[in-house]
Parts: sequence; structure tokens; C-alpha cells
Amino acid sequence: MEDSKQFILIVDDEETIRDLLKQLLELNDYKTVLASNGMEALEIYKNQGASIDLIITDLGLPLMNGRELGEAVKALNPDAKMIITTGFVGQEKFDELMRVGFMEIIRKPFDIRQVILSIKKALA
Repeated sequence: MEDSKQFILIVDDEETIRDLLKQLLELNDYKTVLASNGMEALEIYKNQGASIDLIITDLGLPLMNGRELGEAVKALNPDAKMIITTGFVGQEKFDELMRVGFMEIIRKPFDIRQVILSIKKALA
């Protein structure tokens, strides 16, 4: 039987946040793959993009930030589904991120219910 779990790429430079999201998503029946920076995430997406249903990335990342990652992913696949996380964004930055193609913005610190709702909304 084919595995029907949705596959999510989690990108954050903080190991504790990556691990927390991984545990949360796997408890909610998603498969995950982790990356610690934008360049690593882009390589994973280039190799596994066809099987990745959603990317959740932090805005502030080393080597390539979340916005740059979003732009690079959208250049490869305009239909890619992406959520960005950040400690704070003003309305101007929020609008810019939505133009890049992010479907949801999740503010840190996380509200676990909000994370799951945002994922379900993005994947619907």
C-alpha cells in the first residue's frame, strides 16, 4: 500500500525548533525532512521536490534567508506550497512575503494549534 502521509520540509537554524516541529508534525501524521539553512533546504528541494507537499521555513536563516529560499523554490516550482515563521513582521514585510508566494506566516513563539491550522490550510 502506498504511503499517503503528506511530506513537509522543515527549515530552521535552531535545532530545538526543528526538533519541536518534527515531533509535532509526526504526532499529527505528517512525514518530515529537516534542513538547518536555506542552501541545504534548496538542495533537498531540488532532489526531493516532487514528493514535498509543503515547506515550513524560518525567515532568518544563515547562507540563504527564508525569503530567498521561497523565491528560489518558486522559480523551480511556481505551485510549491510554503509557510514562513518569524519572531515579528510588520505589515510591509508581511505583504512582501505573501507576494513571494508564502501562504501563511506563523509568528514565534509558536501556538501549536495555530501551526497545525496553518498547515492544514496551506495543504487544503
